[in-house]
Amino acid sequence: MAKNEINTAFDILLDEFAGMVDSLNEEGAEALRSGHYEKATRLIEHATRLTEFRIRLTQFRREWQTQFAGGPGAGPLPPMRPPWRTIIYQAAQALLTRSGKDTFTPSEVYREVAKTYPDFNRGTNNDQILACCVNCDSRRHYPGRKPDYYYHVARGLYRLYDPDTDGLWDQEGNPLAANA
Repeated sequence: MAKNEINTAFDILLDEFAGMVDSLNEEGAEALRSGHYEKATRLIEHATRLTEFRIRLTQFRREWQTQFAGGPGAGPLPPMRPPWRTIIYQAAQALLTRSGKDTFTPSEVYREVAKTYPDFNRGTNNDQILACCVNCDSRRHYPGRKPDYYYHVARGLYRLYDPDTDGLWDQEGNPLAANA
């Protein structure tokens, strides 16, 4: 395995752990709102352990980069990149703010992200939008708990999700009974 593939593997692992922690935090917040305090406590403890593990993994990645990937004198390490789903969400927010529109297409968000990350993969962009879109039934194909960021308006058209106007949805893209 080439050195750059190992760095990519670290990036994927770190992204996945960040996504898991985000999901646990959201699930814990929901448990608190619902009055399930023991469940919330368990979720907080689990998220804390995962965060600590992610920190150790980050340290291990830095050790890899300094001792093996770059070698001595390779210069400072690049800063850690946030998870792609966070970058995509922030890009969608910035795009909507700048344009004054309420909706966006995945291509518009992709172009926004690619300004900062030129080697960004279009498939990752599209997958993350689908996975985090509350009313897309295809989100069930993406494992793990996903944040509720987007609402599908029409073919190829999305907007930011608002639970007050869009109702509540499960992790498989189905409306909850409370919406009725």
